[in-house]
Amino acid sequence: SQIYKTYKDLVRHHRAAQNIPTEFLEAALNKEDSVLQLPIQDYSAQKTEAKLRLVKARQEASKFYHQQGVAAYATETKEQKLLAIEFFEKSLRYQANNEEAKQSQGIVKAQLAIMYLKEAEALLKKPGVEAAEKAIETLSTAFAYAPQEDQKDIILLQLDNAQRYLLEQKVTPVFAEALQLAASDSILVQLQALQKFREVEAIAPQFKDNATRIAALEDQIAKKYLAQAQENLQSPDPELARESLQKLVEAYRFAPENPEVKTVYEANREKIKALQNSLVDARDGQSYRTVKIGDRVWMAENLRYKLEPEAPCYGTDPTWTADLTDKEQFCEKYGVLYNSRMLFNQIEDLAPEGWHVATEAEWQELQRSITLTFSSTDSTSRISATASFIKKLNIQLPVYQSKGKIAQFATATKFSWNSAGAKALRIFRLTEEKFEADHDGRQAQFVFIRCVKDY
Repeated sequence: SQIYKTYKDLVRHHRAAQNIPTEFLEAALNKEDSVLQLPIQDYSAQKTEAKLRLVKARQEASKFYHQQGVAAYATETKEQKLLAIEFFEKSLRYQANNEEAKQSQGIVKAQLAIMYLKEAEALLKKPGVEAAEKAIETLSTAFAYAPQEDQKDIILLQLDNAQRYLLEQKVTPVFAEALQLAASDSILVQLQALQKFREVEAIAPQFKDNATRIAALEDQIAKKYLAQAQENLQSPDPELARESLQKLVEAYRFAPENPEVKTVYEANREKIKALQNSLVDARDGQSYRTVKIGDRVWMAENLRYKLEPEAPCYGTDPTWTADLTDKEQFCEKYGVLYNSRMLFNQIEDLAPEGWHVATEAEWQELQRSITLTFSSTDSTSRISATASFIKKLNIQLPVYQSKGKIAQFATATKFSWNSAGAKALRIFRLTEEKFEADHDGRQAQFVFIRCVKDY
């Protein structure tokens, strides 16, 4: 009853008021809703009256906000027109079928769309990325307000132009820098220019003659690499010959369809293939064959990097093989023997840059595919494997330690198994019968190392 009394007072007051205060009208409508929610049956008559008055109040509220909106959009400022939109939205909230409010809202939205469109056009006349980005934002707002499809189409066209303009503003300084760098005679500088041109292509593929410039510059770079390669392709110095082959590969990479480059490349294809299946350790200049098995690239030779100048190799210790005459050849052929216990704290630094000592998981991956049959246990025999990748790995028998032992390799996997801190590396062994693994911490255990390319 108190709610209903308050409601009647509000109705009386807002009827008497010549101009309806916004907050007063909102409160009156809230009270109307409260009356309709009363659960007491005795107030059914009052509820019926409240419903009628609520309809009337909503009509009055819709009319009031419509008038406020009309007054606001009559001005020429964008801010007032935005305020008018808010008033029209309130008007339609109270009376959704208020056609006058709908029509007025459409008019002011069209006016706002035109205002935002003109703002964007002015921004597009200014240079710089910031102005272009602001223009796109402004056009997006214009599109949101545009009430008619023909107006939306015009804005979409401008939006497309603005986006192209933005890309041009982003790439113009990069393109200018690329042009300057491309004028250099230095390959290194021209490579920088090529990178800049490609940045432009990634952002704006159709920008000016960028694609043509990329093709022309790639051809120039290829010819320079070719000229450098031809200087020492036939050199007796293996390092100079290797460098020349690498330059030839670069020339072909940049211009595979250039007739001159293609001819020289094809003539040296076998040498290039051998080069690509090898690596050079920058630390000591040692060269290793490599082979791809599955998804991994393995060394096809045992590591020969010496942690110490006197690192042992098979045959360099007279207690092992006193009858060998040229012992140093065995380091080159079979690789260095590493003490497994000493390796524990050095294993991570043993491999060449870009490579790592094969892990237990990688050896196991290899192990799962192996089917071996051996024809000999002679210490100079190559393992005869039915699995082709074992042949690719070039696993040889450098040490015949005891009956059945063929070759053993350390992994990068470490173990500590007691409270005293005893440590060991995971060791993989190839025997006549099987490919096995164990934890070996014996001080005198010597092993070979195979590395895998980082991935």
